[in-house]
Amino acid sequence: DVSISMVAVANKILNGHVAAHSRKLHPFCSDFLVNEVDSDSRYDSVAFPDVNVSPGGRLSCTLGDFMKTYGSSQRKNQYGAVVTCFFIDTATNIYEYLAV
Repeated sequence: DVSISMVAVANKILNGHVAAHSRKLHPFCSDFLVNEVDSDSRYDSVAFPDVNVSPGGRLSCTLGDFMKTYGSSQRKNQYGAVVTCFFIDTATNIYEYLAV
């Protein structure tokens, strides 16, 4: 699911180069058979990002295998939390991810 265009956009947003509510996305315009509540909202837009991202923050986006990237001994106890929406479903064994 990783593409260079997705990484470029994430980098621009996460590093504070995009002002709050300055971009619009139409998430349902090309997906009218799935996830549509009603046809009147098909072309509704969503403004993003919802806040101004301050440069120099500790938010990061890293590409690669989660276990290889964060499972090394150098990374042990480096993070207090991992926040995610998507990658958990890629685990062969969820307990490996939680142990990291």
